[in-house]
Amino acid sequence: MNRLLKISALESAYGAVQVLFGVDMVVDKSEIVSIIGPNGAGKSTVIKSVIGLVDVRAGTISFEGNNITGIATHRAAAIGIGYVPQGRIVFSQLSVTENLELGAFLQKDSQLRDHAVEAVFDQFPRLKERHKQAAGNLSGGEQQMLAIGRALMMQPKLVILDEPSLGLSPKFVDLIYDKLLELKSQGLTLLMVEQNAARALELSDRGYALELGCNRYTGTGQELLVNEEVRKMYLGGS
Repeated sequence: MNRLLKISALESAYGAVQVLFGVDMVVDKSEIVSIIGPNGAGKSTVIKSVIGLVDVRAGTISFEGNNITGIATHRAAAIGIGYVPQGRIVFSQLSVTENLELGAFLQKDSQLRDHAVEAVFDQFPRLKERHKQAAGNLSGGEQQMLAIGRALMMQPKLVILDEPSLGLSPKFVDLIYDKLLELKSQGLTLLMVEQNAARALELSDRGYALELGCNRYTGTGQELLVNEEVRKMYLGGS
């Protein structure tokens, strides 16, 4: 069975405000899957539901065939789900290495933790060059590398990214997307929310377009890229 994540009839809310109304999605192993849509469509709410940051009112979320609906956030990391939040959140006063080590807070074996740090440095040589530097002094693109590296520290099966290209220079957008493709080629599965819809769909195996908390369009990345209605509504042109 190739299915890694399955979301069925998901309804989620922030307190009294319901945001999702029966969303369905699947993510298979070694896929890149993108969620696109306008602001307020519920994109980030979907991924926050998966990792237990939002109240799920109805529906189910399954990971590797196990029901994880309403999972505690720290448990999501323990079962193999990494998360890269929107806005490149790093601990600015701590060094690059210390930030990475915090990504392995569940790993009690210091030797395995050290090996994980070296694996991230192999993936992102620029971080190794700056391993002693305070994270707050890194460029925006370097901070995004660090946030992704931190999510890799527990050797996840699925990495969820919220707006990975937000606020980055074109050069770093290219670098981050190249890195995501490289991670996929190594067998990692990626689910991301992205405002840069056209760019996201270009590298995605599957895409979901949301509108007002509901599924609007589903297809391969290429199918959505050439869909005239998708282009008009979400990609800024015909």
